[in-house]
Amino acid sequence: MLETDKYTYINRGLVTLIVVVCLYLVLVPLAPRFSFWMDRYSGQADKLERSLRNPKLITNKDNQLIVPRMMVGLPIGQDRHDLDDGVWHLNTSSTPDKGGNTVFVGQRFSYAKPHGSFYFLDQLREGDEIGVYWKDKLYLYRVTASRTVDAKDSAVLDKKTDKPSITLYSGSPAWHQSKRLAVTGQLASTP
Repeated sequence: MLETDKYTYINRGLVTLIVVVCLYLVLVPLAPRFSFWMDRYSGQADKLERSLRNPKLITNKDNQLIVPRMMVGLPIGQDRHDLDDGVWHLNTSSTPDKGGNTVFVGQRFSYAKPHGSFYFLDQLREGDEIGVYWKDKLYLYRVTASRTVDAKDSAVLDKKTDKPSITLYSGSPAWHQSKRLAVTGQLASTP
């Protein structure tokens, strides 16, 4: 009888562990949606919008990417390791001060960091604003297109373009990432 009770406790413990792991796997991808909702109603989007209108409100003078629709106001890193903390400038692309196509890469989702910097990249629509604070100047872009491309398609990353442009680039869909989501925009105003 004592042996049976021991196995019962082990079985209950394993079932509990399986339920907890399954709940984690199902609920964690939804956590960024809740966080986004909280930020939207806390005034974070308004603060980011105001910083696009008045660059003097930008207190951190590092290079930054500001996208109010996505609740993004993050420093721009220069290598792949910066993806864990924010946004990475693809160093084979142009920069805002040189024209051409400036490419920024960010993660959308991982279980280690569910709310990646580009989690809401799919929410950007034509006409949305993207600000790049680069070398103490604010460059304002407007979204012109959003498309999903094959992971091997590098045409969206081309450095040369007719007009100064920006590309925000990440995996798609957010939790599988077999393809890539590329949101492009054209320069709307220069400093």
